[in-house]
Amino acid sequence: MLAPRTLNGLLDIAAIPSESIPASARAMARLSLYDWFTVTRAGENEPVAKIVRGFVADEGGKEAASVAGLDKMVPARAAALANGAASHALDYDDTHFAHVGHPSVTILPGPTGNSPQTMPA
Repeated sequence: MLAPRTLNGLLDIAAIPSESIPASARAMARLSLYDWFTVTRAGENEPVAKIVRGFVADEGGKEAASVAGLDKMVPARAAALANGAASHALDYDDTHFAHVGHPSVTILPGPTGNSPQTMPA
């Protein structure tokens, strides 16, 4: 579990109004999101992604989030696991040179409840 100080810091960042974030940072976030979506779609049929997707599909639980390549909703933590496996299957996420870091696979797979299949364009 995250220490309260870390969690509070993350919540403070999440509460920043988008208009307060510099346009360059929003552009980088959009690029990283697009990058993550494309590598997830590319990796959704890799063996590891299929195995994890099958596992989470069979587990059951509260239907809360979608998984790339799966037609049903699964619990958010299960979606994070499956989408993270798909997005890391080919290990190309966040490899564009404009981005320093590799956070997308740990941030984007589950918390929105959306996957590359259901996220609006």
